[in-house]
Amino acid sequence: MTPRLATLASVAALALLAGCASGPQPARQAERRECSKAPVQVTNASSQAVEQLYLGAPGAWGRDLLAGSELAPRAMLNLPRPGDGRFNLRLVWVNGRAAEFPNLDGCITTRVELADTGMRAQ
Repeated sequence: MTPRLATLASVAALALLAGCASGPQPARQAERRECSKAPVQVTNASSQAVEQLYLGAPGAWGRDLLAGSELAPRAMLNLPRPGDGRFNLRLVWVNGRAAEFPNLDGCITTRVELADTGMRAQ
């Protein structure tokens, strides 16, 4: 490659990188302003019933949303969306084992699946 061709290739690569770095950011910011208002669907895909489910702001677990009831295996629960910010989930199965899912995005999280190995958010 000639030195002039190498320089042109470098300039083109820098222009492409600059376009990628500045292009999608405004779209992402606009996307984040439009938060979903639908409830968060929680599905118990584990083999154990869940006896406690806490929803709270970052740094707090909040109150037990099940409060004396259980979420049976294969059962589903719709949680009111906790707002546009971040939130934490904590669950305790009937066998005493617990799992925590801190810092979920309240704007984009629509489903949480509880499994024997922990939780998965989408």
